[in-house]
Formats: sequence, C-alpha cells, structure tokens
Amino acid sequence: MRPYHIDLLCLLFTLSTVSAASISWNSNQAGCSASSGYIDFNTIPSFNDAAVISVNTLSFGVSISSDIKLVTLSVTKSLIQTVYVSEGGKVVFNATTATSTSLTVISNSVASLLSSQLSLSNLNLQDGILDLGNLKQFILVCSGIQVTQSAAILSSGANITWIAGGVTINGNITENAGNNHTYTINSQYGKIVTANYPMINSEPIYLWGPQSNVRFSSADYIVQGGQVILAKSVTFDRGSSLLLDQTVEEEFPMIVASTLTLSYVAYVIMNFTSFYRKDITMIHSSQLNVDISQVHIDQGVQIDFKCLNPAIVKTVNQDLTLYIDAYRPTSVNDFKMTRGSTSDSAIATFTPISDPCVSNLSYVVRDAIGNGHSIDNVVGPAPVSARLFGLPNGTYTYKLTYSYSHSPLLDLNLNGVSNSYTYTNSAGVASACLVLIFAAMTLL
Repeated sequence: MRPYHIDLLCLLFTLSTVSAASISWNSNQAGCSASSGYIDFNTIPSFNDAAVISVNTLSFGVSISSDIKLVTLSVTKSLIQTVYVSEGGKVVFNATTATSTSLTVISNSVASLLSSQLSLSNLNLQDGILDLGNLKQFILVCSGIQVTQSAAILSSGANITWIAGGVTINGNITENAGNNHTYTINSQYGKIVTANYPMINSEPIYLWGPQSNVRFSSADYIVQGGQVILAKSVTFDRGSSLLLDQTVEEEFPMIVASTLTLSYVAYVIMNFTSFYRKDITMIHSSQLNVDISQVHIDQGVQIDFKCLNPAIVKTVNQDLTLYIDAYRPTSVNDFKMTRGSTSDSAIATFTPISDPCVSNLSYVVRDAIGNGHSIDNVVGPAPVSARLFGLPNGTYTYKLTYSYSHSPLLDLNLNGVSNSYTYTNSAGVASACLVLIFAAMTLL
C-alpha cells in the first residue's frame, strides 16, 4: 500500500493492512455520492482494498456501513462534519483533533481511539462501543455527548476525562475494567441529564462498572428516572450538584449507589397528590457522605404551597430519605348535640371546615352503633345548626365525620372525624316513669 499524506483526519478500519489494490475516489468521480451533504459509498471495494477518499468540497460527511471493508480513509483539503458507523462496523481514530466532526456509533459498532486525547464536535453512542485499548489516560473534549439505549467502554483500566458542553445519558453504560472517570461541563448552562425514556414503568438504567470511580467536577448531574450506579465510589466536588428531578406524576427518581459523597443536593417535586403521605427514598447506598443542610427540597410547582406540609429530609441506615406528611384540613373540634323539640330529635351544632385547599365537603353524624344522619346544604364558614330525627333512646357517643377532596374536578374522597360527644335521649326514660306512676295509682 503506498502512503498517503493526511492533512486533517485519519480513520483506520480494522481489516488486514495487506491490500490487493489501492483505490482513490474523489467526490466528483464514480463510486461516491455527495448528495444530501454526505459522501456515501455506493460501490463496494474488493476485500482488503485500501480506499482513499479525497473530499474536495467543504462540510460533507462520511457514511460507513459494515459491508464496506475499508482499510484507510484519508481526508484532504476539507472538513468532515459527520462520521456515521453502523451495523457492526469499526472506525479507528488516529488523530487528536477533529473539532468539526460529529461521530455517531450505533448497532454494536466500534470507535477505537489510538491517541490519548480527542476533540470532536459531538459524540453519539447508540448501542455503540468505545475501545480505548491499552491507553492509561484519555481526554475527550466535545460540545455534546449522547448515550442512547446503551454504550460500552473497553479498556485495560484508564483515567478518563470527559469535558463537554452537555451530556445526555438515556441508557446503560457498561465497562469491562475499572476506570477513573472525571466529568466536567465547560459551558455556562450545560448539564449532565440522565433518564430512561419512556420512564413510565421503565427499568432503571445501570451506569459504569463495579471497579470504577466517578467524580463530577464543576458539573450538575440531573436524574430524571431511577438509576443504579454500579461504580464503587461517586464524588461530587464543591461546585457540582446532584439534582433529582421528578418529571412523571407519582414517580420519584432514586439513585442506588455504593459509596456516595455529595456537596449539594436538590430534589424537585413537580407534581404529586399532597393529600397522601410520602415516604421517598432519594438515595440508597452502602456509605453516604452528605451534609443534610445542603439538601434542598423544591416542592409544589403545580400545587399551592399553603396546601403542602413541609418536607423533612433525614438519613436512615445510609439512605437519604424524604418524608412529607399528608395534608389535612383543620378538624372540627366543637361538635355537640342538644335536645330537640321532639322526643326522638336533637340539634347538632359545629363550625364547618373553611379551607381553600379542600372542596366537595360533606358531613354525617354517626353514633356508636353505626346509624348515620347526613347534614345537607352546608355552605360557607358560618356555624351550622342541624336538626336530627329518629335518634335511638338511651346514651350514645356521637361523632361528626366528613369527607373531602383537594380539587372540585377530582373524584378523590378523603375522610376526617370530629371530637366525640356523648348525648342521652331520655324519651324512653320518661315513658318508663309514666308507666310506674300509673301502676302505683291503680294499687291505691
């Protein structure tokens, strides 16, 4: 194979370097198509051929599929915008700078990196593999990193520095060896966002390997779904933060990790039913290092703050937990009963609930044997005086029960109960006295 001068970028493919022939393709010759901004191979070289592609126009891309058996791809006098490797293909970067190039590796394809540093425009791994070989140090600098479905890192154990404007992780990251990862965000508004879409009823994502260490330096790490961090240690330096961000109602993100050292933690609760008690495990770990005063809870974005109980954060057996008691309106505590105008009646009085956080209120007076008397047409906060009929004779303990919901449009019935009141209906006693008096008179 005769040598070729490489001005900007050299991509080496993994077949034998013994070539039967050398084929030079230019973008204006048969064998290449420059349509739609890409250089596509529409003629397959012979086995072990070396194909040299000279792209003489600016800002084109290269699309490579597994049935193209290329040994060498050289680029001269141009900028490659896109390198796309799919269907089990493999591309080898023997360069340190390709700042205009976006590298996409999908469907179990491999990007093998020979230099200890590489600058790219973007890196997109979709079931893709990064092979670092025997490199002990590797630095990747790019505008954005995306992981979709899964990404694998092959190495013999290396110190890997990821410097990016933003990172999106939406899938598992696996490793075959222990690595030391350092993540740094070099843009003002950049984040590391992790999720697992679709998140509804989805399994958590699994990140890194059990022998690896992960450090976040000047990086905000956002968790939008459940995840298991397999790394043996995760450290957030000062200036970095962990944000657990609820994006699906009634589903709360949680991290499972081994050793976790945190500097600042924020937990954002977007939407939940505040009338139910919440016991939320934010972090489950074997060793947790965190200052509770640095844990901030942002709750009630879609709920009126006055309708929320305060969030309580605590550590329990190396877990970071969040407790929010169910919201309950102020209970009725002045319920009582007085004698009515007839022998089987009474008058129930109480001050109704006046709370802007609840609606659909209804009231029922109940005795100890299960009898219920509904009180209708209660409107506003004015004291209520309701006449009850058909009360049983004797002494019974009565309570006022009430049901409510937290939205006029939501069919959610919650229940409360007032103070107890003991009331004696003496109609039966009076009748008995009359019978005794009548019997005594007849004896005379």
